[in-house]
Amino acid sequence: EGTSNIANKMLSFLFVLDFILALAYVVGRAAMPIDGFCQFQGLIIQWFSLAAIFWVVLMAYQMRQWIVAKKNPKRIEASMRNSMLFILISTGIMGVALWGAGAFGPAYLWCWIKHEYQIARFFCFDLILLACWAMIAYYLWEVTVSINVRIKRSSMNARVLELLNTNTSIQRKLMFYVGLFVAVW
Repeated sequence: EGTSNIANKMLSFLFVLDFILALAYVVGRAAMPIDGFCQFQGLIIQWFSLAAIFWVVLMAYQMRQWIVAKKNPKRIEASMRNSMLFILISTGIMGVALWGAGAFGPAYLWCWIKHEYQIARFFCFDLILLACWAMIAYYLWEVTVSINVRIKRSSMNARVLELLNTNTSIQRKLMFYVGLFVAVW
């Protein structure tokens, strides 16, 4: 029950981030003629894209903490509020810094980091995205290895089956969001 509640809260927050991001994308090119609005759209896309990426990393890390490090789910849940605030504030600061540098403007099908700021885009988005994907893959690999070791040591008692079912459910949800995120980008 506790782990299911944590997973639902984490997925709900990811939904909120993705919904805000979707609202920015739905405006599309309509924001381009209005300079201030175009920059605002770029800010929202940068801010909430990074926030969603970091949140998925945190989800994978907390799954790792629960399964590999065997942390208590209540302890993991207690850190969620501070994690939300840290992710929103840190990604917001990066977005505001780019906005202040004048980096946002027409780019592709919407407003984001302008073409002449490709180096900033590489360091403030692309590199972070690749690093996050690597971290997620590593955490999921650790979880998989840990579960396989437990299976080998166990005689498949009821606790292991419960752990496998819970992990499979969480892993499916996380992989769905990671896969959807990769497909969108």
